[in-house]
Order: sequence, then C-alpha cells, then structure tokens
Amino acid sequence: MWRFAALAIILLFSLPNHADSVRLSRPGKLNRQKPLLAAKLSTPAEFLAAHNKIREIHNLTLLAWDQKLAGYARWWADTRLDNCRKLLHSPNSPYGENLFWALRDHWNASKVVKYWGDERNLYDPNTNECINNSVCGHFTQIVWNATQRVGCAHVLCHNIQGHLFVCSYDPPGNIYYHGPFGGRFNKSIVNPPSPNNASSTILGSQSGITGNKANYIVSSTTGHPANKT
Repeated sequence: MWRFAALAIILLFSLPNHADSVRLSRPGKLNRQKPLLAAKLSTPAEFLAAHNKIREIHNLTLLAWDQKLAGYARWWADTRLDNCRKLLHSPNSPYGENLFWALRDHWNASKVVKYWGDERNLYDPNTNECINNSVCGHFTQIVWNATQRVGCAHVLCHNIQGHLFVCSYDPPGNIYYHGPFGGRFNKSIVNPPSPNNASSTILGSQSGITGNKANYIVSSTTGHPANKT
C-alpha cells in the first residue's frame, strides 16, 4: 500500500501548477509586454503625399522629395533629441523649416502636415497676414509657389519626451513681405528679426502652442529675407 501512496505523491508534485499550465497551453500570452513607445515612424512617401495633397488643392506644382533636405532635417532633429519640447530652428539655415512636437503617439506625417495645412483658414491672402495674430506660416510655407523640394524627418525624443517632426523646404518660403502665391505686401506672414539681430544667424520665426497636458503640441516655422531665395 505504501508503494502506491508514494507513487501518488510523486505524481502530484510532478504536475505543473495552474500558471504553468496556462503558459504551456497559451505560449507567450502572460509574458507579452506592450512596448513603451509603439508608434511607427513616418515614411518619406507619407510626408510627400500629405504635402502634395494640400498643394493640389491650390493648383500648385507638386513637390519632389529631396534626400539632401531629408538628411538636413534628420541632422537637426537628432541634435534636439534631449530637449525636443523646446522647439529651436536650425541656425542660419538656407532652407524653409517647419517644426512640430507632440507628446502623444498617435501623431504621424499625415496628421502633422494636415494640422499645418488647416492653418489656411487663418491666412488672409488680401493683406498677407495671419488673422488676429494667429499662426499660419506653416501653411504658407507648404503652398509657397516657388518651393520645389521637401525633405522631412520624424524622430522619437529621448526620455519618452514624445515625437519631433522637422521638414525642410527649398527654395524657402515665407519670404518677408511676399505672399505664397506671388506679390509684395506691406504685411509679412513671418516678421523679420529685430534690427538688433539683423546681422546674426537668427531668422524670423512664428510659433504656436495648443492643447492641454493630455494633448499638448508645439509648432514653429521660419521666415527668410528675399536674398535667401
């Protein structure tokens, strides 16, 4: 009898516990961990299609993707990885530049460029200014008639600081006192720097902050003097 009892005890301890049974029947289910930042980085095709969708509406020549501009945008984005939230433009850049930062993961090239394009309702083409001191320079850079090429970068910021998007444009738009569809004006979409900074590497810029802590975004664009074209 004792032999049967000993055999029963050995079998009891050799059986897997409940958790082990689940792991055996459903491999990987319990140990699967969702990545902290699972967002997909945007592709050149997504950036380009989003830009040209807006230009098509205004019957403008479509932009071409430029790898040199994309490399420049990526270089500048990489320099800002430790402090993405504080948007700074690349100094003395010969290109137009749109910047966008957001914390949440749902942002991608299509949504960012559409966000810039939605500024069309804030631009007054008759006076060449942003209505009520709003921000419209990202839109005017996208539809700048003389701009022919674009290159962009999308990076994940260090320390879970969100996403940074940088787009470079050549020839640059937002020329001081010029309009995106031609003509000279008394008003400038992006105001030039103050006379004290006129000889420095600082370009005029225009920035906007919207949303709340749950959906906080910052965007910025640059202006250029006529001799930059």
